[in-house]
Amino acid sequence: MTSIAEDLLLLLLDDESGKSVVDGVKLPRVLAGAVLLELALDDVVAVDTEGNQVKKGRIAIRTEARPADPILAEAVERLG
Repeated sequence: MTSIAEDLLLLLLDDESGKSVVDGVKLPRVLAGAVLLELALDDVVAVDTEGNQVKKGRIAIRTEARPADPILAEAVERLG
């Protein structure tokens, strides 16, 4: 199964040329947001509204288990 970021990347690339249809500054940010969304949907990360693990309002890792997907696993490592 493909991830949200992979599906989004396919939508943001021109079918014929393979070039991005959005500028080079926005593309990495959009893909990073998609990876973060995937982690949140999988309940790997969440916003810490109480400030128990990290500063209130920041993203906290909710589980010790790492995702099997290498892109998601690297994202968790960078967040941690």
